[in-house]
Amino acid sequence: MGSMKYQKLRKLFLGLFLVVSLSSNGQKTVPSAIQTLKKAGMTVFSLGEGKWQTIVNGKVRVLNDDASVFGEFTSVSSFHQHRMVVTKGEITIEGTKPTELIVGWVKENNTKFSPWLPVKKTVSLGSEGYSTFSDWDILDEEGKSILKFPIYGATIFDEGLCAVKVNGKYGFIDLDGNMVCKPKFDYAYKFFGNYGVIEDKYKNHVGIIDKEFEILLPVSKQFTSVGFFVKEYKGCKGLSLGTKGGAFYEVEHLVKCYLSNERNLKKALKEYDETYRTRSR
Repeated sequence: MGSMKYQKLRKLFLGLFLVVSLSSNGQKTVPSAIQTLKKAGMTVFSLGEGKWQTIVNGKVRVLNDDASVFGEFTSVSSFHQHRMVVTKGEITIEGTKPTELIVGWVKENNTKFSPWLPVKKTVSLGSEGYSTFSDWDILDEEGKSILKFPIYGATIFDEGLCAVKVNGKYGFIDLDGNMVCKPKFDYAYKFFGNYGVIEDKYKNHVGIIDKEFEILLPVSKQFTSVGFFVKEYKGCKGLSLGTKGGAFYEVEHLVKCYLSNERNLKKALKEYDETYRTRSR
């Protein structure tokens, strides 16, 4: 499992998660109660929106601004749009061959990524087994669950939507916990503005959906990564899809090319390269 591919995926998604978290949830001021804990030697990280994280006896303890305890969990997401995804348990199913897996990563037929800040420990698993979080919940700022049915996975709220796993597929719920898109995707990450990111079940290839949960760009072997660039990078800015060769395509322009070429991806990529690749900003 300690393969180059695993490390590449780990760096890619942790990097993306941190960029998204820091840009949207970073708190500029640290409350005095939290400062006191830090001065006492406690490691405390901001989860955004007045919530803080520290590790106590292997559990993630979430604190309020006044350092009172919000709750203790196995894993947490950042606090976003006054909602936080948490897990309260962990299931380990042993396999046949020993390998090392960082808790926070899930092995299920292939390497899968769980977008929570990982607890720093490793466990010994079999190659056919996996470790996964259990007892998923989504809490509001008062610590109350918004869920109206059980879920078995979730990402993070953005644009008022959160991808949740139900019966082996991902759909979307709104801020009140209502199912607004029935589970139909192998994996769904989150929305960036008007565009949502979906992936195949092994998280090797990506595609794009719109706010109506219709596919704008199907999951394709052509695209192996996703990035959101605040500043221009390789000719792209904002949400972009990356290829195995290292090129990036700005989603907004790529979607236009794809639709104007009758959903022919090969023609769309050619038009994009001819129209946008050489443009200057």
